[in-house]
Amino acid sequence: MDNEHCRIATSYTSCAILEVYQLSEDPAKVMYALGTNLYHPARGQPAAFMMFSGLAKGGNASLLAKFVTDTFLGTMPGTFHCHPHAVENPKTSNLINWWIWEIPHEIFKAWWKAERIKKIKAT
Repeated sequence: MDNEHCRIATSYTSCAILEVYQLSEDPAKVMYALGTNLYHPARGQPAAFMMFSGLAKGGNASLLAKFVTDTFLGTMPGTFHCHPHAVENPKTSNLINWWIWEIPHEIFKAWWKAERIKKIKAT
């Protein structure tokens, strides 16, 4: 699924993993797009994990990691993993990290539905 906030694809290695990439600077909109990908009746794509990578410090991936931590981890500890140290990307020389999130579907779907209702009411 492509939209202006991110791209989402099923991993080539496992249908249980969604790869989220080309992240916008608005993590709430990225997460809403992920929820739409997972739960919209017309195109729901169930998956157990979301994976993304980006600059280890700063950048849109770090913003998304903070959003996931702040919004969802108070209720589901231990479900969000970050590689323990940044690695140099040989193509760009940037220090990058990757994150994988075990999606707490009941909690995430409730958040997505609440956001969807807000959007519908705003129109």
